[in-house]
Amino acid sequence: MRVYGTDNAARYLPAVNKAYAETAALEQVAADRHVPTGFKPSDLAFWTPNNRYFHYPYALHSVGLYKWGTTISNALTRTSKATRTLIGDSGGFQLGKNSEPFNYKLLTTGMSASEALRAWHEAEELRNWILGFLTASCNLAMTIDVPLWSTLPREANSPFHQCSVDQLIKLNRQNLDYIERTAQRPKSFRWLNVIHGLEDISTIDLWIDAVHEFRHGGWALAGWAGIYGGITKLLYTLKHLEKMGCFAEGNDWVHVLGVGTAEWAVYLSEIQRCLRQRYPDFVISFDNATPLSQAGRFETMMLKPSLGDTIETWTIPQISAPQGLAYCTSSHPFSQDSEIGRDFSLAMLNPNDKPYAKNRFDQLSHLALANHNVNVMLDAFERANYIATAMQSKLPYQIADTLRLIRAELV
Repeated sequence: MRVYGTDNAARYLPAVNKAYAETAALEQVAADRHVPTGFKPSDLAFWTPNNRYFHYPYALHSVGLYKWGTTISNALTRTSKATRTLIGDSGGFQLGKNSEPFNYKLLTTGMSASEALRAWHEAEELRNWILGFLTASCNLAMTIDVPLWSTLPREANSPFHQCSVDQLIKLNRQNLDYIERTAQRPKSFRWLNVIHGLEDISTIDLWIDAVHEFRHGGWALAGWAGIYGGITKLLYTLKHLEKMGCFAEGNDWVHVLGVGTAEWAVYLSEIQRCLRQRYPDFVISFDNATPLSQAGRFETMMLKPSLGDTIETWTIPQISAPQGLAYCTSSHPFSQDSEIGRDFSLAMLNPNDKPYAKNRFDQLSHLALANHNVNVMLDAFERANYIATAMQSKLPYQIADTLRLIRAELV
């Protein structure tokens, strides 16, 4: 079993989806499903100690994956908080989109600004359900946010599309007040106060100025306050937060939403190192859903990147997973790049051996691919961070230049 994770690097959180978390809670696979000897669905739960394939105690899970009001119980939520670190996403993306299965009865496309604001004011049952899941099941969680991107032309289907920037900032400040008044905060639980912005940098300033007094553990950077604005706006956001004293007194965890590349793993680790010179316990984490969504939606398998001295070699390659009737009887492993890839044969990945079947995979095939992809990404980030600290002369010049920029801005 391989163990990932170091305190010296930014922490990547795979965004674990509903199917993966629920399947990992099952006691056994179907009796006629061919799997490796001794395999159990719980072997997919990489966040548990002594896992069959690899151990990595960090993950993200979103309340937005569920129909509002339902009870959320799966392998992630049932694992002791003492043995894993789970960041809960409050479903801001799904709120902004009002998308399935999360969509809430009072929020509909085409609402006027006043209608949307009134509907949100009346959505107390929704807010309580979100807060209940986050505080009961997670170690840290994003505050409830309605994204500023809801106002953009491309988001015409958002219930909040007609709202102004000022109205949404005020609404999100009210969300924080609601959390302050009503949410029970377990011991050691951290709220990550979500910071949004648009391409106009002044919107980042307006948002921070409105919400910075809510300090219960840390911050989450989204939209143009995070990755959308590239490294320049991300550094701007961090410097503004520091200027306001936002990292003091234990508010020193920053989560960056929606990124998962080798070069960004290196950038965020460098930011963490720089800020630890002033805040010794400062932590940067980041997430994306790519390893699971690519496996389930596109049946894609990741390969280990070479991480050479050109920027192209820092992209994690993806190929279609091996699928076909010829593989249904093959005892060869489906990949040498991961523990599960070496354990599952091609036949186990291709259980449907009916001659004219359009697809040879089943859900377990997708989840085995997802586990493989997470493993490959963690390995890539670990190697990338090693190169950035111990073999800097081997870095692509674009990455080396960006690391120098980070140090110039933050040291």
